[in-house]
Amino acid sequence: MTDLLIRLRARISAWLGQRAGLLGGPQLQPADTVADMFGSPVAEIEDEEPNRWLVRTGSVAAAMLLAVLGVSAIIEIDVVASGTGEIVMAGSPETLQAMERSIVRSIHAKPGDAVRKGDVIVTLDPTFARADLNAVSQRQHYLASLSNRLSAEASALEFEPRDGGEYDVLQARIFKERQGAFQAKLRWFDEDIASLHKAAASQRTNLDYLAQQRAIAGEVEAMREGLYRAKVGSRLMLLDAQNLRLKTEKEIAEATARANQLHHAAAAREAERQTYIEEWRRDILEELARVKEELTRVSEEVGKSQRRNALVELRATNDGVISETAAVSEGSIVREAEALVTIMPTNRKLMAEAYLKAQHVGLTRIGDEVTIKVDALPYQRFGTLKGRLNWISETTYSPQVGAEKTALQTPNRARLGGEALHRIRIDLDAFSPAQAPAPIKVAPGMTIVADVKLKTRSVLGLLFDPLRRGLNESLREP
Repeated sequence: MTDLLIRLRARISAWLGQRAGLLGGPQLQPADTVADMFGSPVAEIEDEEPNRWLVRTGSVAAAMLLAVLGVSAIIEIDVVASGTGEIVMAGSPETLQAMERSIVRSIHAKPGDAVRKGDVIVTLDPTFARADLNAVSQRQHYLASLSNRLSAEASALEFEPRDGGEYDVLQARIFKERQGAFQAKLRWFDEDIASLHKAAASQRTNLDYLAQQRAIAGEVEAMREGLYRAKVGSRLMLLDAQNLRLKTEKEIAEATARANQLHHAAAAREAERQTYIEEWRRDILEELARVKEELTRVSEEVGKSQRRNALVELRATNDGVISETAAVSEGSIVREAEALVTIMPTNRKLMAEAYLKAQHVGLTRIGDEVTIKVDALPYQRFGTLKGRLNWISETTYSPQVGAEKTALQTPNRARLGGEALHRIRIDLDAFSPAQAPAPIKVAPGMTIVADVKLKTRSVLGLLFDPLRRGLNESLREP
């Protein structure tokens, strides 16, 4: 076995010698080679000159390792957090809804159709809306005419019809009859007051006559008393004269009381007349206030009815594309606030919305650069979109929970796994639908992959990460 190894080593040495000669190194002569074959193997090995390439192999490997480490310490790479999402419009899509329960008469567009602002998209049955509008409009006209008539009565002005409608004609007749009754009542009061004043004046005139009669009766009484004291007249005649005076004084007292009574009656009638006028006006003002309040309420009802009647035709409020229509047909009954058509406006700014894993959100900052790859446009051919991060949700969303609870509505949910997610929004830099790469236009709803640039790090740090992680986790007991 030893001889075999010696022979093998000799052959290898001979071969290496030949190679060294080819490379310009010292070459063994044949005589030396033959002589060495009869010498001691140990001496042969000791006398053999080592190959310089074998000696320098370790140095070359060390130099290469140092070079690799140096380059990896200099070269930096981007650290990104990737999330999936979609292209969306700034703001929310427009939804055309039925304001109340109604019947669909016709739908004039289908998903994918482009519409212009003001185009009629859905027509509903106008029967109920127009009936309500006509009813409240008639009520408004009646109350307006009634309010006009009451205002004229309250201001003591002549009633002037506005448009000559049937309600104005009716209120004009009512105004004329009410004014006639009012004036007749005032004339009755005036005549009664005048008669009372006349009776009171007659009583005052009668008092003048009675005063003269009392003066005469007094003189007669005095004369009768003088004759009686002179023993010329009888006592009977004296008593008769006194009786006449007393009767005259009684009539004066009664006439005075009657005059006062008539005066008070006239004053009471005048007060009653004024009370009647005030009550008339108060009733008119109260009725006018009630009518104006009801007119205001009915006017609001007219406005709402006009709006409901206008919403019989659902029109597009902006230029856009029909993204979805309800599964209804002509003649179908729709419920109140039921969504019939969804329109994606085309005059709004496009932006991207994506979802990042919670472990990456701590490293993101508002304003970070984002590279967006549109699934429908392979970035190897069409390139990528650039943007900036402008919003990060504070709460997390879990794909396992239903969308009703978390409002998580994101495409490619299966790619997100079961981890908690944060929603982000990205502003696209200098981008609009008209600048989208051909042949496909970027449109809302296209799925994307968003790469958020978190930081840069060296390749050396990336290589040492597993080692550092292993050391940190191995030096502790679970």
